[in-house]
Amino acid sequence: MKREHYIQRRDIIWQGTPHWQQIEATGSVHYPWEPTSTYLRRPGYLESLPRDPAEPLLINNARPFLWFGDDVTTDHISPAGAISPSSLARQWLLENHEDPQDLNLYSTRRSNHEVMVRGAFTNRALSNRLLPADKRGGGGFAWDATHRHILPAFEAAQTWQATDTPLVVLAGERYGAGSSRDWAAKAQALMGVKVVIAKSFERIHRTNLIGMGILPLHFMAGEYEKLPEMEGTEVLDITGLEALAPGETPLVLYIRRDNGEVAALNLKAVIDSQQELRYLRYGGILPFVIQQTLTN
Repeated sequence: MKREHYIQRRDIIWQGTPHWQQIEATGSVHYPWEPTSTYLRRPGYLESLPRDPAEPLLINNARPFLWFGDDVTTDHISPAGAISPSSLARQWLLENHEDPQDLNLYSTRRSNHEVMVRGAFTNRALSNRLLPADKRGGGGFAWDATHRHILPAFEAAQTWQATDTPLVVLAGERYGAGSSRDWAAKAQALMGVKVVIAKSFERIHRTNLIGMGILPLHFMAGEYEKLPEMEGTEVLDITGLEALAPGETPLVLYIRRDNGEVAALNLKAVIDSQQELRYLRYGGILPFVIQQTLTN
């Protein structure tokens, strides 16, 4: 390659093409989020950051939100593919003045939590065992906080968040299997899910859950099969979290019914490191990093 050609290409790489150079941008120490953007929005999971870590972690008066069987994958949890005409995501985009021809794919909207969280748990293969048998199929529907309406998971979660109620997802084997998708964890955090209890987890999804401040807990051997039938009105308490430490920590899940009945099941928390514990107590990786930056 001749020297002049090399210099020309180098300049294009560092300075951009003439078209790129014509783009105007305001210089700022902080990124100026555009509230009208339908592609890039300030992450919703940074709206309220704890000033101090939770010490110890407590899960009391939680509610069962979704109860699935085995092999719920990240494809089931996290939105993928085209944004369907009947979806809540499409409705939000149209309400925010997006052209119906430009809805695009979920993957192109990954920096817009309003779209991504509305697409979570919409896979039609999902079936929530907390619902009546004839209402379970066709996607991740759930009871609202009044227990009078069955709504899409996102809308139901909004009613629970208005009451500041922690939500719990229950599942069988290999929860979060499949391709690694960080939005499978982010969407659950934005819905107010604080705990996922499963027989087993896919390794990367388990790590992603911790990174979003969600506790991944395991049923002890034989305990999942002892789960009583539930309808979503039960109150869940988890004891033993004050002793949470790297390694395995035994816990107990108490399920309380309105009639006073109580069931107790044995769980365990598996924490790989002190750093994972810090993430959980701060509510996730980003809150931890931001608080450390502000402190130092």
